[in-house]
Amino acid sequence: RDWSSDVCSSDLIDGSSILKKAFYALPDHINEDGRHTGAVYGFLNLLLKIWQGYEPAAATVLLEAEDMQNRPAQMPEGLVEQFALIRNVLDKLQIHRYEQEGIGSADLIGTFALHAAQKGMEAIILTGREHLLQLISDSCRVILVKTVVGAADSQVYTRENFMTEYQMEPADVIQLLAFVPDKDMPVSANNLIGTGTARKLLQEYGSAAGIYEHLDTDIENGQLKEALRSSREEVYKR
Repeated sequence: RDWSSDVCSSDLIDGSSILKKAFYALPDHINEDGRHTGAVYGFLNLLLKIWQGYEPAAATVLLEAEDMQNRPAQMPEGLVEQFALIRNVLDKLQIHRYEQEGIGSADLIGTFALHAAQKGMEAIILTGREHLLQLISDSCRVILVKTVVGAADSQVYTRENFMTEYQMEPADVIQLLAFVPDKDMPVSANNLIGTGTARKLLQEYGSAAGIYEHLDTDIENGQLKEALRSSREEVYKR
């Protein structure tokens, strides 16, 4: 299917991850009707702040379709109910949104970014998911939202400054996150060996598979070796 007609621009907003970021970064708020609204408020504030920086002509918010949410038991009800609220708010503000049953929002973003590149357009992706940095290219920038309690900040990544900071190709960020997953990936967010160590090992051995091939012959640090050995199954699942 050609989905390119379903979006109105190459400015793509990962609505699901931004809503989650806002929920966990900001104090909870309940309005007079007893509804949780803090995440939606934070979502809109963040959107306006970033839009002031690059002023898109139009944008599309990508969301998880309702049948895709299949939320984990630990997801707070206050967050769940705000997915419905954000749909209503976006419609009221006439901000284009899109979702597709059976397809996650991250996969949709990748598809639309590819369509933009094929049309000779630059895609700009706003997301809270570090693993979407793999989409960075000469025709695609990623604005990564980073949050702490009570505040949110963002970093614009091009291929050039990504490689300067991460010391790897964008496509290889998935290898890094196999060891140090971002919080929005559907796996344990345990920092197994640390970002710096994982990056150094990947630079030396090329991939997770390469690291494990040399585990017993080249890696001398006993504590690191044990951490890698005990996490092998979890790393490969990612």
